Amino acid sequence: MLKESQYLKGGLHASGHVSREELEKVIDEIDPDYIIPVHTESREWFKENWEEKTVILKNGGSWEV
Repeated sequence: MLKESQYLKGGLHASGHVSREELEKVIDEIDPDYIIPVHTESREWFKENWEEKTVILKNGGSWEV
């Protein structure tokens, strides 16, 4: 069994918000055809990292697959 200090060193995520590193890893592992950033202040970050896959919508906008 791990001691609490060892357990917490692993970088637990409990804030309800994913870190950029965690999100990047998940997106790369899933390898989606499209990424539509929702509820974020950094939509441009998605475009910078996955330019060809990222679809940026205006508020209230829609996009048809």
